[in-house]
Amino acid sequence: MSIINILKKAADNTKGNSPATKLRIKRFLIFKSLIALLPRPLSILDIGGTQIVLERMNFTEEPDVKIVLLNLFKVIYGVIKSVLIISITIGTPEITSICNMERSD
Repeated sequence: MSIINILKKAADNTKGNSPATKLRIKRFLIFKSLIALLPRPLSILDIGGTQIVLERMNFTEEPDVKIVLLNLFKVIYGVIKSVLIISITIGTPEITSICNMERSD
């Protein structure tokens, strides 16, 4: 097995036993211990986060915690470049806001 394959396997955060996943779990436990000290209700803006990670960390059903995911998606249509910002509140089935910013080159 090549060194590249070994590194890819170690960095694969889709596998529960990979070093990357184990480190993510440790970081998330630190995060949870820090926010446990904060007053409720609590709102968290997760920039670049994903719902699947929050689900894997069993963090989608926290009482009195509202999590908003903010991600940028770049879509190119000919000469117009569009950045779409979608905000999704965890625990609700709908998108809470969409902002589309366009520019031409």
